[in-house]
Amino acid sequence: MTAATLPEYGASVMRDGEDVGVLTSPAISPTLGNIGLAILRTDAAADGSAVDVALGDGTVLATVDVAAIYDPQKRRPRS
Repeated sequence: MTAATLPEYGASVMRDGEDVGVLTSPAISPTLGNIGLAILRTDAAADGSAVDVALGDGTVLATVDVAAIYDPQKRRPRS
């Protein structure tokens, strides 16, 4: 997500002004910034798709990423 403020749990996820899902787990990641898990319609869940997440009276741009955040093989570099 591109905003400095984190959307709330249950925020609407929209594409082209149409509801396509709901934000279920907003979080602040130390390495990725503002992230969140969402339940999306299948047609809106393609990797790289742009969606808008409701935030206050407006929306914030977010990008769908189907890549796992969890790193079971420990391949992500550590500092």
